Amino acid sequence: MATAPEPVGGLDTERSQLGARARTGMIWSLLNSGAARVLNVVAGLIIARVVTPDEFGTYTAAMLVMTVVLSMNEAGLSVAVVRWKEGVERIAPTAVTASFASSAFWSALMFLGAPAIAALLNAPEAVTPIRLLAAGVLLDGISTIPNALLMRVFKQRSRAAAQLLGFCIGTPIGILLAGSYGAAGLATGLVIANGVATATILWLAPMRPRPGWNRETAVELLRIGLPPALTSLLLLAVVNVDSIVVSRVLGVGALGFYALAFNVANWPWNLLSISIRQVSLPAFSRLAGDRAGLEQAFAHSLTLATGLAVLGGILIAALATPLVGILYGDKWLPAIAALQWLVLLGALRVMLELCYDLLIAVGRAGSLVRVQIGWLVALALALPAGAHFGGIAGVALAQGIVAAAIVLPLNARLLAGSGLRIGEMLRALEPVVIAGAAGALTAVAVLRFDAPRWLTLLGGGVSIAVAYGVAFLASRRGREALRWTRPSASGLTQKKTSSPPNASSSRRNPKRATEELPQAST
Repeated sequence: MATAPEPVGGLDTERSQLGARARTGMIWSLLNSGAARVLNVVAGLIIARVVTPDEFGTYTAAMLVMTVVLSMNEAGLSVAVVRWKEGVERIAPTAVTASFASSAFWSALMFLGAPAIAALLNAPEAVTPIRLLAAGVLLDGISTIPNALLMRVFKQRSRAAAQLLGFCIGTPIGILLAGSYGAAGLATGLVIANGVATATILWLAPMRPRPGWNRETAVELLRIGLPPALTSLLLLAVVNVDSIVVSRVLGVGALGFYALAFNVANWPWNLLSISIRQVSLPAFSRLAGDRAGLEQAFAHSLTLATGLAVLGGILIAALATPLVGILYGDKWLPAIAALQWLVLLGALRVMLELCYDLLIAVGRAGSLVRVQIGWLVALALALPAGAHFGGIAGVALAQGIVAAAIVLPLNARLLAGSGLRIGEMLRALEPVVIAGAAGALTAVAVLRFDAPRWLTLLGGGVSIAVAYGVAFLASRRGREALRWTRPSASGLTQKKTSSPPNASSSRRNPKRATEELPQAST
């Protein structure tokens, strides 16, 4: 007998409830990301006062190993569980077993292979931290499926609580231990943070499936989760190959300086990734079928996001000496050699991220994989040469050259193939160029004065920001970009084009291995 269709009112109610849960989950996710980044910066400032550059470089090398192993640890099982269209009761036991077995294997391999891995990275002091962080890999396997179940039902508040609790307990312990044990102390604090977060995740999870096994289910899970996991692994390699080169060619001391420079240079990008893109991502997806509207939305996003990134880059590059000296201490001043080039890369990363979002929205994800492969090959050739001829500054400069001369043109070609006019994109950067020139000239004038560091940092920062902002707002395109971010101005509320099913939710952006104090792996 045919089943009567569900009343329209029931469907509307279900969709409304789902939308409310998704919005609440997004708000908590943004709060979690923002709080974590602020806390990481604060913790990094304290750690810089406690450890030496060599110790920080050793910890960074160990974290790099852990990040790479974690990217292979679950083989996309969490993504598969989150995307599973039916009830998860059937797949959960197999997923739990596979996750734990995989993490046990990789954890044991990381522990036993620590001496060889440390030697490969030219970081012999990293053996003990690597072995300590192997426990974090095992904890990640235990928490993977419960964490995915929380994500599936939009319980971002529970995940945020678990990570915050782990951070607040593990970070102070790690900092205290770092004073006596250096990198090993920081690694111990991170493992404690992971353990607390894992226990909290298990307690708050909507269900606690027991281990089980079904071969057909395992194959289904891998079929869904493995492709995005491999894409994430490729992106991870692109993001972290510079740290590998610096550690192997220049040593852990240079890696410590480079890691700190990378963290500071990416402050603007980290802020933009949780603010501007909350406008661009939904806009691109909803306008995927309207090329004219999509071009306008991308142009405005490019103007605003790149404008903010360039402002941050000019401020950091011009005021690098007082900034690093006051916040981190004079022992970290050698990091400035890389910092002033890495701010260029930070601005380019914002542009590339917007290109990535748009190309995902129009269904060009496969082309992006080929671009990432080319990016990785170019970095593998350019970075060792940069390290040999210019040290950490040479590595940073090589990064910027590859991104500007190879990756950005490849993305522009893909945009042109998607129907966007490159000339319009270049005109969108007009306010940024004008404001950048004004900010740079102001920075040159500010640096001519011989003043105390704190006065140069505060007075110079305000002067550069004011000059930049006035020049940006003097441009018609700059003002239009600002108006576009208002919901009433974008006109998107009337647009009802459908969005691709994986325009944003399926993309996983692996965490940078050299973040100042990584969160729990859960």
